[in-house]
Amino acid sequence: MKLTRTSVFQSLFAMALIVSACSSDDAATDSTADTTAAEAETSAEPGDDAFTPGVLDSGATVATFDEGEVKVHTYTNPEAGFGNSTIVVETENAVVLIDSHFAESSASEFRAFAESFGKPIERLILTHDHPDHIGGVEPVFGDVETYSSAGVVSGAAGAGTTIKNTLDAGTVEIDGVEFVFDVFVDAEAEEQVVISVPEAGLVAAGDLIYHQYHAVMTPTFDNWISILEQLAAADDVRVVVPGHGAPGGPEVFDDIIGYLETARSTYAESDDAESFNAAMVDTYPDRAGANLLEFGSDRLFPKS
Repeated sequence: MKLTRTSVFQSLFAMALIVSACSSDDAATDSTADTTAAEAETSAEPGDDAFTPGVLDSGATVATFDEGEVKVHTYTNPEAGFGNSTIVVETENAVVLIDSHFAESSASEFRAFAESFGKPIERLILTHDHPDHIGGVEPVFGDVETYSSAGVVSGAAGAGTTIKNTLDAGTVEIDGVEFVFDVFVDAEAEEQVVISVPEAGLVAAGDLIYHQYHAVMTPTFDNWISILEQLAAADDVRVVVPGHGAPGGPEVFDDIIGYLETARSTYAESDDAESFNAAMVDTYPDRAGANLLEFGSDRLFPKS
């Protein structure tokens, strides 16, 4: 079997997440997450105190952005889970989910969180095919209609995950609410779906944004920054949810654009991955997930 750069990245990322989950501290976290999820699945009711906004027993953080008729709820892993963020978009009669985590414990707790609103899951949309975003699809969301772009569907299939439906760029109405899908290529992932819900002011940017987290890099800095500038220029953006890190407002765009501009100039001056990664950590010592930089090393070096 020929291994592509993407498949190597996926394998390494998956192994790192497994190692993290099996360490003593993280094993305790995962065990707590499993217990919390199991309890929630059997007892969750709309507004259940188990999911009051804040930090859960598992270490994950949940938040709610009440935008009137449409509510946006987020579930963000702690640093041990690389800060992955997933989303529940709550409409009048349903919930739409975005991304599914890697660890089954996180995916299960996220599903229990989604079900706590007492509405059926209309669909699960996957932003891209990296294992930390699609790993929960098969074990936890097998009964849910899953969607992504053609390239992501194909990439996920290559990694052994079936995404049932293909979506195209454009606008789709779900339960009377407009969801806008944009598809971008050659940034953090080979293909990336961005989901916008104008009524809620939401931009779900997947791994185009790492908020206060170090990023998995590619040498396509100019294209990546250009995409972010395009998204930031949209009208009335109020809630920006990254692939990694806490949600925020439009200022999140400034954070990641500035980070990538620094990465671009640092890369131009670096001869190898070790010096590049060290320079980024030195420049941004307070950003979480420094080990995420390692997953981009074989994409950046040797320079072509």
